[in-house]
Amino acid sequence: MAAELAGLRGTSLSQAVTEAIRKELEREKRRRSRVGLSGELLEIGLRCASHTCGTMSSGDHAAMLYDDWGLPR
Repeated sequence: MAAELAGLRGTSLSQAVTEAIRKELEREKRRRSRVGLSGELLEIGLRCASHTCGTMSSGDHAAMLYDDWGLPR
């Protein structure tokens, strides 16, 4: 498989194997960091929520973001 990949890419066997392992390692690190990413996103949400005045429903976002003509504020 490695030789076939190297042939298709026009690289050496060593380069094909190294690149395949590097990409797989990056993919695994991204998969494992999803918990970290979700925590970051929750933190961003909390910071954004702290800038709103009072309680807002999901329908209130349009009034906050757009004027009477539907243009961004």
